[in-house]
Amino acid sequence: MRRAARGAEPARRRAERASRRDVEIGVAAAELLAEDALTHEALAARVDVPVGFLQWAYPDPDDLAATAGPSTTS
Repeated sequence: MRRAARGAEPARRRAERASRRDVEIGVAAAELLAEDALTHEALAARVDVPVGFLQWAYPDPDDLAATAGPSTTS
């Protein structure tokens, strides 16, 4: 049981970090979309994540724009 309890904490921290990163990506995507400058490269520079991660997670430009949220894409 101890082993499972210790393993749960790092998983929780990873999930929290991923959630914060997703929020940061969404906010930055909305800003870049408003500037008409949303690209994988610009977003990666703004959020300080690898371009390859964004290209993997959001391969299509529409997927990338969708991270900005529905209110900014319509």
